[in-house]
Amino acid sequence: MVRAWSSSTSLATRSRARVAASSRGGCWPTCRSSSRSPPPAQRWSASSSTPPTQRPQPRPAWLIAGAVAIGLLGLIPAERSLADAIRLASVYRPLTFVLAASAAIALAAGFLALAPWALALLLVAILTGLWFLLVAWLVRAGAWGESPID
Repeated sequence: MVRAWSSSTSLATRSRARVAASSRGGCWPTCRSSSRSPPPAQRWSASSSTPPTQRPQPRPAWLIAGAVAIGLLGLIPAERSLADAIRLASVYRPLTFVLAASAAIALAAGFLALAPWALALLLVAILTGLWFLLVAWLVRAGAWGESPID
């Protein structure tokens, strides 16, 4: 039985119907009878000759680690365009290499296929360590001292 939902039907009602249909083994809302169940999922092993028909989903770790790496690499041209980049060259010149290295470490973390909590912890540690390092360099260079009045 195919149901036609009106626009006033709430999303929660649709979700409950979907969950109820899937727990009965049906394929809501496209199946005509509830006696048909979906075929069992195939597992592919090295001994079988053909891989399963479904393509594997990309790992979210690559997406998250790649986003952090792209963000860090995007900071390189941004920090070079700052007016202080010339005055504080002793800070900003090595920062370029540290940002690139941090991006590489973030990509390596995505490649390792860590548990989600471990990946999140490692990426936060990379960003936090980078922030503390930059603040220490800027304090040592006297970046937050009194600015000259022009």
